[in-house]
Amino acid sequence: MNKYSPYSLSFEELTSFETLYKSHKIARLSKRHKGEIVDFELHLATSLANLEGRLKRGTYHISRYKKFYIYEPKEREIQALRYVDRVVQHSICDNFLTPYYSPRMIYANCACQIGKGTRFARMLFKRYLVEHYKKHGMAGYFLKCDVKKYFANINHALLKEQLKELPDQRVYKLLCNLIDSYHHKEGKGLPIGNQTSQIFGVIFLDKLDRFIKERLQIKHYVRYMDDLVMICEDGKKLTQILNILREKIKEFKLEFNAKTQIIPIKNGIEFLGGRYYIVENGRIVLKVKKQSKDRLKRNIKRVTTLQNKGAVDNQYVNGFFAGYNGHLKDFNAYHLLLKVKNLKRKSEGEVK
Repeated sequence: MNKYSPYSLSFEELTSFETLYKSHKIARLSKRHKGEIVDFELHLATSLANLEGRLKRGTYHISRYKKFYIYEPKEREIQALRYVDRVVQHSICDNFLTPYYSPRMIYANCACQIGKGTRFARMLFKRYLVEHYKKHGMAGYFLKCDVKKYFANINHALLKEQLKELPDQRVYKLLCNLIDSYHHKEGKGLPIGNQTSQIFGVIFLDKLDRFIKERLQIKHYVRYMDDLVMICEDGKKLTQILNILREKIKEFKLEFNAKTQIIPIKNGIEFLGGRYYIVENGRIVLKVKKQSKDRLKRNIKRVTTLQNKGAVDNQYVNGFFAGYNGHLKDFNAYHLLLKVKNLKRKSEGEVK
């Protein structure tokens, strides 16, 4: 264990054969049929030993990225790593970055941490809405801030400066090499698709989180990666805060986009795929956004078509519907849940 952090491994430990093997078992989950993983496992001992040697000699360099696009929920360019590099990412993130930084970040920083995620963020935000309503009723406003092209604009030099606090300089050097392996523009940008990018995205605005909580004294504040939302009873105060934050975000060489706005509580707010409303007696209603409903319908049609063609098995389809059932339970979406269940029954009947 690293003497400066009881939760994270040292460089020697996280680059050891044993740790890399454990990271390989995590990285291969649900992907063992893929060609590059089959090739890796055919010569597993040699593959891991070579990787360990390169890491410890300092000769490891990340491979070229494979680029592709996704179009849901919006068009994004994804940079995919070779499998061996994903094993390294798991080792660094799972054994060093996450255990080192998670205890140091504010509670309301909700993305990409053990025990947190979108559901955690939604429940925390609902709790904050209840607390606000009990004290102020429907008086008040939301401030929603959205960072413009967050991952594409994360500054390499600033990120490296933040990482300098890490207790193990060999890990720091390895992370700097990973950062420099990709540029959206010169000295800027992290590849969407890297596990390290997700962790870097969580920690990069940690000082802004602390400024909002400690200096501005905003109690009801939640951040999920580049989405920031807060609640305040005083609209003028929120306007002042927004002006302050527009200047503060420049210290990170970032800016807010056009979605950034102050919204009356009575109008509700969109956050993490849902729209929140306060209704009678302070009850919080979370509705699925129309875009999300439309995407759900398209995905159900796609999966049932694949099932009817025999391209996917029942296990895959059951997992697909179970995932949506679990997701929709966070929302006030009784009729949508019923529709999903009916479509599942229909798909099972068509297959039979």
